[in-house]
Amino acid sequence: MKKPKLEELTLRERIGQTGIAYPAMDLKDPDVPFGIAWSVGGLKMAFVNMDFTPRDDLKMTADAYAQEMEKVNACRKVPVLSAMDCIFGIDGAFYEMSPIVSAPMIGAANDEALAFEAGKMRGLHMRRTCTNWWWGPNVDLPARWSEISYGRLYSDDPERVARLARAEMLGCQSVGVAATAKHFPGTDEMEYRDPHTNLQMLHCSLESWKQRQGKVFQDLIDNGIMSVMTSHMAFPAYDDTKVNGKYVPTSASRKIIMELLKGEMGFQGVVVTDAVKMLGLCTWDGSLQEVYVASLKAGNDAILGVDADYIDVIEAAVKRGEISEERINDACKRVLDMKEKLGLFEEPTYHNTDDIAALNAATMALNKQIADKAITLNVNRVGLLPMDQDIQRVHIITICSDPNFENQIRNGLAAAFEKRGVHAGVSANLYSYEQIEKIAAENDLIIYACCRGRKYCYFDVDNHESFNFILSAGAEKSVGVSFGDPYVAFDKLSCLDTFINAYSAVPEAHEAVADAILGNIPFQTSASFEIVPKEFQKYEQM
Repeated sequence: MKKPKLEELTLRERIGQTGIAYPAMDLKDPDVPFGIAWSVGGLKMAFVNMDFTPRDDLKMTADAYAQEMEKVNACRKVPVLSAMDCIFGIDGAFYEMSPIVSAPMIGAANDEALAFEAGKMRGLHMRRTCTNWWWGPNVDLPARWSEISYGRLYSDDPERVARLARAEMLGCQSVGVAATAKHFPGTDEMEYRDPHTNLQMLHCSLESWKQRQGKVFQDLIDNGIMSVMTSHMAFPAYDDTKVNGKYVPTSASRKIIMELLKGEMGFQGVVVTDAVKMLGLCTWDGSLQEVYVASLKAGNDAILGVDADYIDVIEAAVKRGEISEERINDACKRVLDMKEKLGLFEEPTYHNTDDIAALNAATMALNKQIADKAITLNVNRVGLLPMDQDIQRVHIITICSDPNFENQIRNGLAAAFEKRGVHAGVSANLYSYEQIEKIAAENDLIIYACCRGRKYCYFDVDNHESFNFILSAGAEKSVGVSFGDPYVAFDKLSCLDTFINAYSAVPEAHEAVADAILGNIPFQTSASFEIVPKEFQKYEQM
């Protein structure tokens, strides 16, 4: 298949290259010229069957999706890109694929070579399914009280984020999968609102932004990242324009995208919006159709999550002179150029045929390497760890609103202790003083395991009931372990004198926690996140 010249494409076909359609769109119809398919990386493929029709009873395999994408591309003048977030690995969409460690674990391991291999592995998983555009790495600096930060960010140190995100990006792109720096221009450390429901604000000065968040994006741009995703966050230090009393979000700001990102920062790749139906953008001004126009006009080259009317809406805007044909051509050319770099115009296939079992085995081995370097001893006030006595019995108390977490602990951390000759019991929450007194009397170590993450960012009623009984017995031999949010050590469980951050609930993290507690591997002691807020550091230390 030959890469087409712009003049060989109709206006509608050029517009179609800028639209990112949902999987339910009938992309196998060559008369629907959308150029990009959104593979729902955050959901199970049970929601999408091989005809891209919503279904509740079907799980699609990686092979089936790859074959389906090849059928789609076989009938099209220009091949389709398939994209996904792949935050925790492609198993979020394809159940037979192994999970990959999260960004916080990569950040804690702080090893660029391992970060490169993680990015390469992520790319191999995606390419195996004919998916060739990763919407990552997420290079926002964390907003401590924002639930959407949990589990997706490397660190709060800009230098560490830049090094590790660069390495993972290069690894992913080395196997022919485009990476995406998101969400430009970054986040505000005090912004806790969710852009799915609110227009967020980046409050810092331009100089402060350039020294921290801007430096990270510039590093990735200078090192060849293929795409950048814009956020629905206003940045008044660079664009203080208001419409109907509201600051313009970045995704609709021509000044931020064209003058800052593509101008001052020199980005030559594809600029893609975050999902345009998020309320942070779509309620900012007018209808969804007006958002399409504003986003493309502002300088975005790909519009995420459009409906079937997208091409009609943009074509009409071009014909009435609201969007120039030059803007359409520039966006289309950037998308075509990225497809060419990814080899989409090469025959005869668009994905590899690596053995999935071998790929999963290699992934689990890499996960173990990263986990072994990442497990962090954040709090050790009484010197409990490393243990100076043999442990015969451990009891693990789970504190998490995810109903599946107890089974994860039974099959993960408890099983890891059992394999190492230590009896491990598990309880979901605590309900009485008698219960914790019995646990303390019968065990050498008590572990409070929690997993507050993006999906389960809160503690439920039973979790809070547990807090009434924590440490009423066995305080001297109690350890907290977080398999998600690193801030739990201070925000919820600062009563514990010993606390470990594992960052991720992948099986290898459970193995590494058991090994570190038993003294088989050393703990990481260089924290990747500032656990105590700056405002508290004068008075409190972990």
